[in-house]
Amino acid sequence: MYNLSKESFTRAIQSGHDGQAFMEYLLTHNRNESLPANVLTTLEDWRGGMKHVRLRTVHIIETDDPLVMADLSHRRRLQHHLVALDDAQVIGYKKITKAELRKLLEKEGFVVE
Repeated sequence: MYNLSKESFTRAIQSGHDGQAFMEYLLTHNRNESLPANVLTTLEDWRGGMKHVRLRTVHIIETDDPLVMADLSHRRRLQHHLVALDDAQVIGYKKITKAELRKLLEKEGFVVE
């Protein structure tokens, strides 16, 4: 007999285990050859109701002056590297190193702190 709580199932998924593989394991190794419908429904509900998020490192450019941010956002040389976050004060950048971006910004006339 299995004793499984939503919390222990969630912890297993958080630890990197595959929820679908777990359900398939239970189905394959159950002595009665099938699981009760309410158990399958509960497991599906638990698995489907999990809120998945990803944590990423974001590189940002920030300024206290919204006009400077507007200027940055509209520079053609920078546009393909910039990602809108909070257009007034913070903007993300990607596909360029910090050193390369510093050089590019300084070339465009910005003072990088």
